[in-house]
Amino acid sequence: MDKKRARQELQTLRDSITEVLGEKTSEDISEHIEQAQESAREGAKALKKSLIDRIKDLPVVTQVSQLGAAGTVAVSTAAVT
Repeated sequence: MDKKRARQELQTLRDSITEVLGEKTSEDISEHIEQAQESAREGAKALKKSLIDRIKDLPVVTQVSQLGAAGTVAVSTAAVT
């Protein structure tokens, strides 16, 4: 296939895709990209918060937070000896 024929085929395919999907400008695409990025950021924040809440509910974390600094040192010392 020569270069001219390939270019014609690509143009035909591009026209067909535009006809099927509808013509969208680069501004529309940019808006969709920005919305998707914002949605992803919000999802990441929600996931992080959810994971932190789950970690706080673990028995070890609860026990350590109740013991405080002095209790943690005492437990660590007892575990080593």
